[in-house]
Amino acid sequence: MEKFKNTTKNLVDSLIIQDPHITVTSPSQGYYYFSLFYIFVHTALEVFYIVAGCTPMAIINVFSIALYICTCHLCKIGYELVAYRMGMTEIYLHIVLATVFLGYSCGFILWCFGMLLGTVTPYYTPMKTIIDRAIMYLFVILIMVTFFVLTILDYNEIIYTRYYVSENIAKILFAINSLLIFIEIIVHVYNSSLRTNQYSYDVKMIANTDYLTKLYNRQYMQRYTNDRITCFNKSKDTTDISIAIMDIDYFKTINDTYGHLAGDFILIELSKILSSQKHIRVSRWGGEEFLLISSRETDNKTFRNIIEGLCKTIANQNLKYNGTSIKVTASFGVAKYQPNESLENFIKSADEKLYEAKQNGRNQVC
Repeated sequence: MEKFKNTTKNLVDSLIIQDPHITVTSPSQGYYYFSLFYIFVHTALEVFYIVAGCTPMAIINVFSIALYICTCHLCKIGYELVAYRMGMTEIYLHIVLATVFLGYSCGFILWCFGMLLGTVTPYYTPMKTIIDRAIMYLFVILIMVTFFVLTILDYNEIIYTRYYVSENIAKILFAINSLLIFIEIIVHVYNSSLRTNQYSYDVKMIANTDYLTKLYNRQYMQRYTNDRITCFNKSKDTTDISIAIMDIDYFKTINDTYGHLAGDFILIELSKILSSQKHIRVSRWGGEEFLLISSRETDNKTFRNIIEGLCKTIANQNLKYNGTSIKVTASFGVAKYQPNESLENFIKSADEKLYEAKQNGRNQVC
């Protein structure tokens, strides 16, 4: 029973290569949105600094707002990495200066955690070269050292805080900074998760699909067909399993006459015809050959009717490449799976039927 569950799970996993509709924010967009976020944050801080009478931070904060307006523009023109590094530098300096001028208890030191996560997340920080990684490691060390130094200095009451705020105001600021950091961390993790999911999807697509035709490739179809016959032999799937191997007639002649780009065009156009059919799953088997397999709801008779319809459809096509009409036909070999038959013999049966179709004059189903 456990073995069957694992087989079923593998079969389900093999089917999941359809677009998961993941909407991933690009790094440029991510930097841009963070710049807008920080413009909003620093605008609110500017009001606070003025009310609190902290003139140095009010002046510094004006430059911070101007910097983020500049980073928004940089993101739009493609200099997102410059914008990212400018932003991280500003945050670091703001943490140190705000902690010195207003005190540790206001919670500006908490932004070190957001910076740390933003620095080690590949979505934001480039890590392709040794220099990129070295900069990242140095910045991480700098953030950690700064956090512990400021914490130790505050604990020993060494930090000279000139602009004291009341305890209640400090608590409110601490709560606001905590909330903003939580939001930033959630956004960092969410974006990184989406990016990881997208990479996983892209890798699976590359591994399971043919680059030219965008159909399933041979490796995928072998796994899928093997899982289908395993379930069938476990008596958990009583529906017929039928396959057909299709070969484009005189494909070498097409390549020699019209060129290999024309051959690619034919492969792509026929792939569109094949993939438009319901109740079958199609793969590019190799070269000009395609392997088609029936869906779980399709019996052998229905499958054969579909294949015969495809054969006629292809023969009736008038494919034009660069204004030149190219007549194309295809031959099909159909096989029905027999209980406990190996995958190799199953495919061999269809291949023998294909050979028979080609021997009988092509453009037919056997």
